[in-house]
Amino acid sequence: MTPPPNLSPAPAITGGTFAYDDLAAATGRFSDANLLGQGGFGHVYRGTVGGREVAIKKLQAGGGQGDREFRAEVEIISRVHHKNLVSLVGYCLYGEQRLLVYEYVPNKTLEFHLHGTGSGRPTLDWPRRWRIAVGSAKGLAYLHEDCYPKIIHRDIKAANILLDYHYEPKVADFGLAKYQAAEVTPVSTRVIGTFGYLAPEYAATGKISDRSDVFSFGVMLLELITGRKPIMASSEFQSVALVSWAIADKSCGGGKLRRPHRSEAGDRLRRARHGAAGRVRRGRRAPDRAVSPADEPDRPVPGGRAVGGGPERRRGAGAERGAAVGRRHHGPDQPARAREGAP
Repeated sequence: MTPPPNLSPAPAITGGTFAYDDLAAATGRFSDANLLGQGGFGHVYRGTVGGREVAIKKLQAGGGQGDREFRAEVEIISRVHHKNLVSLVGYCLYGEQRLLVYEYVPNKTLEFHLHGTGSGRPTLDWPRRWRIAVGSAKGLAYLHEDCYPKIIHRDIKAANILLDYHYEPKVADFGLAKYQAAEVTPVSTRVIGTFGYLAPEYAATGKISDRSDVFSFGVMLLELITGRKPIMASSEFQSVALVSWAIADKSCGGGKLRRPHRSEAGDRLRRARHGAAGRVRRGRRAPDRAVSPADEPDRPVPGGRAVGGGPERRRGAGAERGAAVGRRHHGPDQPARAREGAP
């Protein structure tokens, strides 16, 4: 794939460019019947290109933010390759039109399975929840630990976790992603993201780091375990953040947690939840390994991967397991400007 104009070359891009007319035909001229979702930056449609099902994101034409999202996605997602990250198939530049073509992930989003309506929505049992939690953590850990420079996603949430028919998760939507070149220096940026998932120090200072992603992942993990939304209505005129609710309740929800059925995977999630909740209340940093190595005896230790020709880095298994349950603590959620209608 040849990078679009004004974008730096990428050494590991796969796929190709697409003609606008071909993508329009693949989606029935962007018919509502093929609409998968929509957000502040555009619409996502299902289509078939060359016999392959794909998801086509059509960014809002003429918008500066749409251009920035397009450039971020092409520059970043085309460089990363992991089974728990959605793959970019190609893109299209046509006048002011900006389109991104992704692999199609058929089983909707984690948000739909947790909070969606309709009789066809299956209950997520504990083994599935465990698989989603671990797979999402692996994808996020890859961005933070196996990429150089590390990649900060900036919008980790249930709506950005796609699921296949085996409930294997894929982290999606890299339109807000940024590189963090220095190992310890946070990146200053305009606060943008989704209300309820934002780390409080990011909302207060605009300084983003991989720890901000870990906070968002922790919110999503609480959401996955409890079945509650990140922002819950406590009355007609008030709402409460899921993080604040979990910290305030000494049993971290206790009997309020959903329990589809007891299982080994469910026991693992409950142990992780109780351990994390205790560390949050004490205000201490979590140990690197909050889940026993016996929980995943057959999981290989990943090797380092360099992004854009950078030096290789290697990481042990403990780091990934630590990311899977949220190694670092951030305080309770605080209000911040949210990206309206993010997909």
